[in-house]
Amino acid sequence: MKIYKKDIGRMASSFLEELRSGNVNCLDEMKIKCLDHIIRYLSNKEEIITFDKKEHFPPTGIGISYIVSYVMGIKGIPIEFRVNEIAGCAIVILKAQNKLEGYTKFVSGYADPFKNIYQNKENRLGNFNLAVRELEELAKLK
Repeated sequence: MKIYKKDIGRMASSFLEELRSGNVNCLDEMKIKCLDHIIRYLSNKEEIITFDKKEHFPPTGIGISYIVSYVMGIKGIPIEFRVNEIAGCAIVILKAQNKLEGYTKFVSGYADPFKNIYQNKENRLGNFNLAVRELEELAKLK
């Protein structure tokens, strides 16, 4: 599926609604859901929000990334965010047909079968609120 800016905007809006309705308003609440590996089905039942965690060990990394993903079945993950307090990093990862302003290509020249470009935006503060603010900015895309 080709993913356009307007699709990212719609998904980011749904993402934010699910965070709010699931009472995920801070990193501690996100951690609880991630540790329990929560899955929340969206209204169309074909798209879900998943909460998960990934442990990192030297030399590839340190700490635990808490990950919230917007999943579209076999179509993959068009948008997700990760927060790792120990590494001091929060990152929003997405894929879309065009590179979005402020985002960096995740893997140079790499795209999915629909030629969506993998890209990310990282902040070195490891801050949940900054990641949510970025989702709010994405939700404005039309």
